[in-house]
Amino acid sequence: MDPFAAIMFGIVLVVVLVIIALGVWYPGSGAEQVGWRTPRSLAEQEAARDDEDLRQMLEAANERRRARGEPDLTLDALMAEERAARGVE
Repeated sequence: MDPFAAIMFGIVLVVVLVIIALGVWYPGSGAEQVGWRTPRSLAEQEAARDDEDLRQMLEAANERRRARGEPDLTLDALMAEERAARGVE
């Protein structure tokens, strides 16, 4: 084998082995590295954001109600008020 071809083959082999070693021993998964998430984790994150939004909106509504001297709303009362506003029983 030609020495130049042997050196080039050796370099390519070393690069491939380094890439494989990085994939095997690097902590975490490739999906985590590029930010891919499962549909389940996306749904859980969206539900958590929705819960936090609802809590913040309820607290803001209760602050306004307290300033007007009205009683605080509970989550159930807020849902019932929303259904009534939409005309849903």
